[in-house]
Amino acid sequence: ARLSTDASVPSAIAPFEFLATTRVEEYVGTASHGACIGGGGAAAFRFSAHWQLVGDVAGCKLTNFGPNRSGDSLTYSIGPRWTMAPLRRWEPYVQFLLGGRTLTHEEVDPAKKAEIEAAAAQQGRQLTFNDHFLYTRQTEITGLAVSAHVGMDVKLTSAIAVRVADVGYRHSWHLNLDGINYSNALQITSGLIVRFGTW
Repeated sequence: ARLSTDASVPSAIAPFEFLATTRVEEYVGTASHGACIGGGGAAAFRFSAHWQLVGDVAGCKLTNFGPNRSGDSLTYSIGPRWTMAPLRRWEPYVQFLLGGRTLTHEEVDPAKKAEIEAAAAQQGRQLTFNDHFLYTRQTEITGLAVSAHVGMDVKLTSAIAVRVADVGYRHSWHLNLDGINYSNALQITSGLIVRFGTW
């Protein structure tokens, strides 16, 4: 049965799709630092032949830190996508997303960790997750984020497609985190698409 009630959408076009992604983003601008490698998931609901509403959630691991430091990024956004040729095998598109972004840094104090580890050993136990905050310092910021993307999907079957490439730019409004500017990022995304309503 069709998932869409819009009679203007041809039955060969899926009304709903889910995308599993891999993503790499590089930070640009003054005081920027490193890259972020990860992935996420997106869902898209079609409300006309050429237009979809997209929801995207993605996380990645920040890179290029020194010893005992790490960080990650989480983005969550929603917005419209316009596909030029939804009935053809090759499907170019553009999309604009609006949402939020949370960045986290974590720094481990090796001396403090060794001290707590020794105390735990005297009690006959190993360190657990509950001990983690005792020897780490976390900093976090959250801000509004917008992104613009152009990309290309290739249809393999009525149910499966591949996102060959998505090139995007994101800007987020927040302060620098520990002196590093993460506000501007260039993104490359690819992934596997599963479409529902055509099979």
